Amino acid sequence: MQNSLPKGIDIMNAVASSSENSPFIIAKFGGTSVANFDAMNKSADVVLSNSHVRVVVLSASAGITNLLIELAEGCDTDKRNQLLQKVQDIQYAIIDKLQYADVIREEIDRLLENIAHLADSASLATSDALTDEMVSHGELMSTLLFVEVLRQRGANSQWFDVRKVMKTDGSFGKAEPDLLQLKEAAQLQLLPRLQDSLVITQGFIGQDSKGRTTTLGRGGSDYTAALLAEVLNLSRVDIWTDVPGIYTTDPMWFPLLNVSMKLLLMKPLKWLHLALKFFTQRHYYPLYAQASLYLSVQVKIQRLVAHSFAIKQSTPHNLEHSHYVVNKPY
Repeated sequence: MQNSLPKGIDIMNAVASSSENSPFIIAKFGGTSVANFDAMNKSADVVLSNSHVRVVVLSASAGITNLLIELAEGCDTDKRNQLLQKVQDIQYAIIDKLQYADVIREEIDRLLENIAHLADSASLATSDALTDEMVSHGELMSTLLFVEVLRQRGANSQWFDVRKVMKTDGSFGKAEPDLLQLKEAAQLQLLPRLQDSLVITQGFIGQDSKGRTTTLGRGGSDYTAALLAEVLNLSRVDIWTDVPGIYTTDPMWFPLLNVSMKLLLMKPLKWLHLALKFFTQRHYYPLYAQASLYLSVQVKIQRLVAHSFAIKQSTPHNLEHSHYVVNKPY
């Protein structure tokens, strides 16, 4: 496998700012961290516990993306209605626990209606463009709901559509960001918001020059967080997850295999080489780690729940947060 980096990494020196990094942090949460009301509140605890967190990047609630992909592939009326009901049930289960739910329910209903229309279209003809438009609704819904969770806890937070700044090419399903456009748009539209409030935005999605929604592919939410931190000149990205590190293979298939602790101690460039050569597709070494080797941002991976494992310990040690850091190799 070739060690290929996303288009634009080679011009990052032209993108990077010469000023020192801001102390602000981006926190990124995956689907299981926003899967339901309780998970969202736990993630909100993390965000609100650190005053340096100013941007939160979210994936879709767990299960939503798979349902949307199935809808985008086209199906008969009965199957379509079943899938749509499952999407609604996941989102409504969160809404129903909110204290003030009327406004956000209207917003979610609008997105659910869009999903239904796209599903109808997919039953007639499918396309990569339709799929990207469809699956983007997962991140749009999760971020809207998370903003409401934060607001009802008294936090000053605002929703931001990342497509305003994440400009990409038209490669649906694996779009490449235009880093120069991203920097210019992010500093103009996103940076001024960070002084006064938390900004909640989407990972994984972008927009091409024709205004069509695109997606960045596997690991796209982590990649989004790292790129936003770089172009906004922020100090760090915290990637919050539900596994303690990097597994030697897919834990869904081999749940008894251990975390590879040796990988946590390797030099980043050697780690990258091994990752590209040996890792399965379901690993915690997505595109953000490729980018972080060439950018100035620090990437820190942390776990939301305690897990028993140890580095340099003869017996397991309960850790609230497990993490590793990827820095520039120079």
